[in-house]
Amino acid sequence: MSSTKNTPKGKNIVVAPQPLAVEAGAEMFHQGGNAIDAAVGTAFAQAVIDPSMTSIGGFGTMLVYLASTKQVIEISFHGTVPGKAQPTVTGTYTVANYTNQIGYLAPTVPGSVKGLCQAHEEYGRLSLWTVMEPAIRLAYDGWIVRPDQWRVWTEPAAPGRLPEIRRFNATATASAIYTNNGELLEVGQKVVNADYGRTLEAIAEKGPDVFYKGEIAKKIAEDFRKNDGLIDEADLANYQTVTASPLCLNYRNYHVYGAIPPAGGLVTLEMLNILEGFDLQELEYNSAEYIHLVSRAMRIAFRDMRNFLGDPKFVFIPTDRLLSPGYAVRCRENMDAGKGCDSVDSSHSNTTHVSTVDADGNAVSLTHSVAASSGVVIPGLGFIFNGQMHRFNPVPGHANSIAPGKRRITGMAPCLVFRDGELFMVLGAPGGHGIITGVLQTIINAIDFRMPVMEAISLPRFHCEGETITIESRVPSKTVLQLEKMGNRVDHSLFSYHRVISGRVHAICVDPNSGEMKGAADPRDGGMALYV
Repeated sequence: MSSTKNTPKGKNIVVAPQPLAVEAGAEMFHQGGNAIDAAVGTAFAQAVIDPSMTSIGGFGTMLVYLASTKQVIEISFHGTVPGKAQPTVTGTYTVANYTNQIGYLAPTVPGSVKGLCQAHEEYGRLSLWTVMEPAIRLAYDGWIVRPDQWRVWTEPAAPGRLPEIRRFNATATASAIYTNNGELLEVGQKVVNADYGRTLEAIAEKGPDVFYKGEIAKKIAEDFRKNDGLIDEADLANYQTVTASPLCLNYRNYHVYGAIPPAGGLVTLEMLNILEGFDLQELEYNSAEYIHLVSRAMRIAFRDMRNFLGDPKFVFIPTDRLLSPGYAVRCRENMDAGKGCDSVDSSHSNTTHVSTVDADGNAVSLTHSVAASSGVVIPGLGFIFNGQMHRFNPVPGHANSIAPGKRRITGMAPCLVFRDGELFMVLGAPGGHGIITGVLQTIINAIDFRMPVMEAISLPRFHCEGETITIESRVPSKTVLQLEKMGNRVDHSLFSYHRVISGRVHAICVDPNSGEMKGAADPRDGGMALYV
């Protein structure tokens, strides 16, 4: 990339779905930290105050842009299958007694502590204690249940998935922290978690090794052994992040960086690669013709996701072919033949995101998750473990089948976008596979239609990964009827702002001329953009 001549000037910004976590990130800027400090500080705070979305018992991935060297780096910290795990032949993602969703057989080895601490150690400015202090304070002092959070806890579960109340009551320790005698906490009630605070203090003082090889690791292994779980000392000690160059695609002379597999960045970039061959501005925005065309590209890329995506350490992924100009041409020639398969339970939303940019032009796009919690909280540790085993293919022989040490596919799609070598956009989202299509449409809105960032993330969205196009209700019924006449199966949502099917994008745009930054939190979710 060329030298920076239009870096953001005089301001830092953090955007995320939880206002308290955004404030934690802003504290890092006030104390002289950079975009990496702010992102990590926000993420640790999110891991305390949003237990159904993320935790230090979770996993994720982030893209880091270093303005001084013009490097874009990815730190992937997906969870790994424990060594004792075996392929499960069930023919369905729902196994007996839901043991791949809740309890001690459901978690993968958590990666969040190592991934966040690695980013901080390599690229942050402040001490680890300073970066983690807001999260420690929130654990000790408590946090208030938010209305948007309570809505997630009480909404009907998708087919084959357990409701949040079952997860919070999966272990007595979780129930004591996150329920009121087994009943969901109400809006406005406070959650105090001193055990979590002590766990975070140990990490802040001793670093991530205490979690993977030290006293916390011993407590984890002992409790999993006691409860016939899978994770043991060797799984924790051997856990490694993956540091790599992210994927990159030239879309209309913008360079779009996306997360490597097993995250979903490849799928978003494949959609953009297909759509570059069409002049989208010639079509009326969100018209039947526009939705018909873009949804066909979505369908093809999701078909390829189902067929090819997995952990690249275990399976060959034809990334170069899927992002090649020639393959895009063939896809455009066969758009109507690009039928996908309706994925099972792709609509979960148990994930969160943070986007940051600092005054020097450094940037982070960080997505992390618990993949719907397992409900496992070890006595004395306070944090909830992920339920990531649920989304592996339970039938052996597939790209996303279970194998010890393997990382499963996710919809995570943090992105960084550059124009003429200058940072243009930082974005990502929670929202299952809706992350992929929400990020896609936001990028198209900003590049093809030159929308301001708030407009780009707020306009009505649609999602298609199989035979059905799901559309927010703000798209008129007349358009839906036209789509159906064109041969589409359409689910016209009752929600004006559908928080699941379209993801909830949190983005920052940098004006290429003035360097002025604008941030936006998706109205489909809580959150805010805060300038420092």
